[in-house]
Amino acid sequence: MEDSARRITMILYILNEGDVKEPKDKWDIIPNKLYTIGRSKKESNLPIDEKLLSRKHAELIYYHAKKIMVRDLDSRNGTYINKKRIEPLKDTYFTIKDRLSLGNENNEIVFIDGKEEAKSKDSELEKKERINNDINKSYNRI
Repeated sequence: MEDSARRITMILYILNEGDVKEPKDKWDIIPNKLYTIGRSKKESNLPIDEKLLSRKHAELIYYHAKKIMVRDLDSRNGTYINKKRIEPLKDTYFTIKDRLSLGNENNEIVFIDGKEEAKSKDSELEKKERINNDINKSYNRI
């Protein structure tokens, strides 16, 4: 499958005390579709319940892993790529490896493409299998 046609997963992480990241929201992102991110469920198709976000905070289009467009909609608290505030109302491009933050530095949007997500699920299954094998070995010793 061509890279530009693959869906990705977008996960919002919130940094808590001690820089522990906890996932807050998760969405499947379809290529070449315009998404509006903001607090308003009526005005945004990717609503995020965060006080520092505007009702309509930013727009995003995922083209492929090496080309994602974000446009800050003149939000009060800004949109950041790699901790640098982007210019409002201007298309700014980045890749899935860059860090996207909305409103402040305590949130981070992470993009995971389908291949990476599948690898992650495989490793989780392998880990569970190892744990189950260890448990079975322990029971067999008793």
